[in-house]
Amino acid sequence: MAEQYDNKNKIAIFVNKNEKGTENAPMLTGKVDVEGVAYKVALWARTSTKDGSTFWSGTIKKAEENYTNNGGLPPGATANPATAPSSGANGYTTAAQPDIGGDDIPF
Repeated sequence: MAEQYDNKNKIAIFVNKNEKGTENAPMLTGKVDVEGVAYKVALWARTSTKDGSTFWSGTIKKAEENYTNNGGLPPGATANPATAPSSGANGYTTAAQPDIGGDDIPF
């Protein structure tokens, strides 16, 4: 009989294939387990307004929580770019979504 895989303190991140047509959708989504508690992870590619470097910014919510209070968007996000904070309001702007290679995951 096969042993059950232990997900404790593990993370799995995937390309968000459901982001089509949604400008503010996360590029990557996944799950993380911290000491037996499951969380949802959402990541966006960002560009620093200080030095132009690209980095990942994200949110973590308990798995049973959703973004239902903001129409599916992370806290502080807006579906209308005209009402979004000006570029650099909190040190970053949304970056162009880099090509991360689709299904060719190296591990």
